[in-house]
Amino acid sequence: MPIIRSAPLWQYGYTGIGWSVAILDTGVDSAHPFFGGRVVSQACFSSTDLDEDATSLCPDGVDSSIGPGSAEACPASIAGCDHGTHVAGIAAGSGGGGAGVARAASVVAIQVYSRFDSAAACSPDPSPCVLSYASDQIRALEHVLAIAQATSPNRIAAVNLSLTFPGVFAGACDTAAGMTVFKQAVDDLRALGIATVAASGNDGSTGGIGRPACVSSMVSVGSTADTVDMVSGFSNCSPQLSLLAPGGNITSSVPGGGFSVKSGTSMAAPHVAGAWALLKQLVPGASVSTILGALRGTGVTVTDSFRSYPRIVLDRAALALNGGVPPPPSPPLNPSVLTNGNFVTLQWEAPMTGGAISEYLVLVGTEPGVADAGTFSAGTAQAISATVATGTYFVRVAARTGAGQGSPSAEVSFTVLPPPPPNAPASATANVAGSRVTLSWQAPNTGAMPTTYRLEAGSAPGLANLAVFDTTTPVTTIVVDGVPPGVYYVRIRARTAAGTSSPSTELVVTVN
Repeated sequence: MPIIRSAPLWQYGYTGIGWSVAILDTGVDSAHPFFGGRVVSQACFSSTDLDEDATSLCPDGVDSSIGPGSAEACPASIAGCDHGTHVAGIAAGSGGGGAGVARAASVVAIQVYSRFDSAAACSPDPSPCVLSYASDQIRALEHVLAIAQATSPNRIAAVNLSLTFPGVFAGACDTAAGMTVFKQAVDDLRALGIATVAASGNDGSTGGIGRPACVSSMVSVGSTADTVDMVSGFSNCSPQLSLLAPGGNITSSVPGGGFSVKSGTSMAAPHVAGAWALLKQLVPGASVSTILGALRGTGVTVTDSFRSYPRIVLDRAALALNGGVPPPPSPPLNPSVLTNGNFVTLQWEAPMTGGAISEYLVLVGTEPGVADAGTFSAGTAQAISATVATGTYFVRVAARTGAGQGSPSAEVSFTVLPPPPPNAPASATANVAGSRVTLSWQAPNTGAMPTTYRLEAGSAPGLANLAVFDTTTPVTTIVVDGVPPGVYYVRIRARTAAGTSSPSTELVVTVN
């Protein structure tokens, strides 16, 4: 939705990835392409009450179910069963040229509705329809709490409740029937940094909002038009309303792979729940109060019936949470090292968040966590190569943008070993002409190019008692004149900076 300005956060990589939004609704079509396999958890809490013609919609008619298939969208033949898929798409959908707010967030789908066959209960909608008991919603909230407590770190950003009960409250409804336990569940989630977001209701009230949005610790959301900052005529508002978000004519996913347009505060609330996932990715440790304060303090002021409310603007809220500056980039990903002797290549992947990279910095240390061997710029390339001296090195990569230098990547280490000495010269030969001896050989076929060669001559095999001398250049032929008559045992060794090779095959040279 362009009006809430989520796209600038996407450009910095803040898409809600790594965070989840819990959708307490009529279930979610997990196979819908809009979710791309991101429905990561399912549960159902659905009561049966035969006195009210209510039956459970959980698998096999049980009153609760946890696991795959538990929160698939209820049957299309029942009025309202497309609601949860639509709501989830607004919060976290992506694909087909459109996107929800947190387009890479995961979805925790929880079905909290029962089937009602009573025309009176369903009115003005046709029967059968779906309605939800507060007790099932509370069980669902407690299930979210259990997931969060069992997960370290907790990665649930928000819970979305796009549902209301009849009636409106001008103030907090914490002590209203059934709301005391409800508030406790909301407070328990809030203590873990999880916001519970609720639609304000569609009665058009200017002086009260519905339950459970009226619970004082809830993040209550009213509706504006999709492109104009005007409170929707159907939206409930009151002095305690937390936020406004677009809720009119919102296109989102529906079961079966399609899309449809719906309006209501039910559509406004998931804009805020999705926003929570983006902002938690930016500032993971931020409390509910901190994020709510940023959204309220940076929102566009919309006036209705002489009262003003903040309509969310996400890039402004992100700046406020980050001290008024764009966030620096996150660490580069998956650094790895390739070595070929002392020639080393370090490569990495771009950060998940942070916008356009102006420079990568390679931090090199001789001990973990330091950069005592130097910091080197790779420009905007995602690899750097160099010839490196012998030793063990610890390397990290940091990205820099206009917002500053981000945290370094995970550390990788590598060791450059001293090069081995060369192999022995090959194919050594001796040509004797009178007192002139010409020795020839081939350079080693492995290792560095020799810098010189050493000649050894002895009076018996393996000895070097008659002569040992080095050539001044890496020649492979040498001529010795004036050699006295005798039998000589001659060997040649190659020499490099890494050392001296083993000897060549020994030559027996006879000078008459």
